[in-house]
Amino acid sequence: MWLRKITCGRIADLMGPVFYRGPVLSTRHYANVEQQRYLRLDDIGVFDNEDLSKSAALVAPSSYRRHILLVQPIYKNAFASSNYNSKTTPELQLQEAQALVSTMESRLRVCETLCLSTKSERKKLFFGKGNFRKLLERVAYNERKHGNVTVFLNVNTLTPFQQYELRLALGVDVYDRYMLVLQIFKHHARSKEAKLQTSLAEIPYFRAAMGFHGSDQMLVQLGQREVALRQELENLKEHRALLRQERRRMEVPVAAVVGYTNAGKTSLIKKLTDSRTLQPKDQLFATLDVTCHPSRLPKLGKVLYVDTVGFISDIPTQLIGSFRATLEDALLSDCIIHIYDLSHPDLENQCEIVMKTLEEIETPRRLVESIVHLGNKVDLLSDPDTAISRAQRILGSCIPISAVTAAGIRDALEVIEGTLLENSNRTRLKIRCRTGGPEYAQIYRRSDTVLQLTPDSSDENFSIMEVTVSPANQQRLRAEFKGNPSVEFV
Repeated sequence: MWLRKITCGRIADLMGPVFYRGPVLSTRHYANVEQQRYLRLDDIGVFDNEDLSKSAALVAPSSYRRHILLVQPIYKNAFASSNYNSKTTPELQLQEAQALVSTMESRLRVCETLCLSTKSERKKLFFGKGNFRKLLERVAYNERKHGNVTVFLNVNTLTPFQQYELRLALGVDVYDRYMLVLQIFKHHARSKEAKLQTSLAEIPYFRAAMGFHGSDQMLVQLGQREVALRQELENLKEHRALLRQERRRMEVPVAAVVGYTNAGKTSLIKKLTDSRTLQPKDQLFATLDVTCHPSRLPKLGKVLYVDTVGFISDIPTQLIGSFRATLEDALLSDCIIHIYDLSHPDLENQCEIVMKTLEEIETPRRLVESIVHLGNKVDLLSDPDTAISRAQRILGSCIPISAVTAAGIRDALEVIEGTLLENSNRTRLKIRCRTGGPEYAQIYRRSDTVLQLTPDSSDENFSIMEVTVSPANQQRLRAEFKGNPSVEFV
């Protein structure tokens, strides 16, 4: 195993030098023996394409297992820091950062965690001399013990200048939250849309870096890449609009499930739909693709539940903005179900992040005001009453549930159904019609569901049908049976 400095090609040079501990590669990769001192980024899983092909990624998860030295900064002058969050603590931030890394446990593993104080996040090496010396010592120790170490500094984004100086001084690669989440998105993206969205999310990161290192030609190429990606996404957006139009034509009510990442969205949908194919995962960002799952409700009939990408704190709005096409399914639904982890110590901060994100993507007011708030994982609580009271204070309402044991699911379904009925303007109708006739069959077809069917006490040849119908189908029924003596709207 050898440690040698490598060039990063025209793109990754923007981020400064990186180092690679791995086997020496064959000289066939290089034009001459002198160039063997350097490795191509393709060889270590990083994109290196001068043409900025839209089908590839600028950031790609490394094919080599990295050992992560996780560093949580503690701000002495907290209110002077843009990374400071008064709603949480460094300990909780460290826990979430560890959960982020474990999402890619096949490629990333935390070898050590470190909390270091800093007076200012604007320092070129982020920390003062004393704490930076401590960091340098831990990097050297873990390099000797594990090799292939990467420092993950748990801050929103480092400046390109800070990244360059830190990599140069530490001799290893350095991630911030933006870079790590990009890698996680790349790792989990399956559909074409998710891959395009994550590729678009890279653009602001590299454009900022080009302000420090890039050339005019690179800026032009990056702009061309962005235009191409947005066009591809626009095409997919039109396709999704057609699918949504078809759903509206079929008049199927839609409920979008949103929440902080790993709150249990997929587990909830699995329980609501009794699906055997859904496989929830206990990790952050397990869902990046929008999926629709059909089910039925007693008064409403068929309904669709939409699973969405999870939200997370301290991520620039550009990153969530890249997933706007995905989140539009939430904006255009009839009801939003907000699920949150009732057992999480950082509940207030997580709920605030979700509500703030819904506001940033311009969620219609009618949907925000009718959000169904479900407090998940009540089965993990030793004192559920206290946790429920806290959630009610934060959000105004709380329906405690467990997506594992099904506790509270029946109550949740009643509230969800009531919200969908109101928001989709469904109507309960009583219709007197001839039993078994063509009118009876037509009413049955036009209805979402038949709530009650009773014989007419005044005439045994007639029945009273109590049904739920959409506004459009109510108009159709009244138009079709106008003047028909066999049908009467009671």
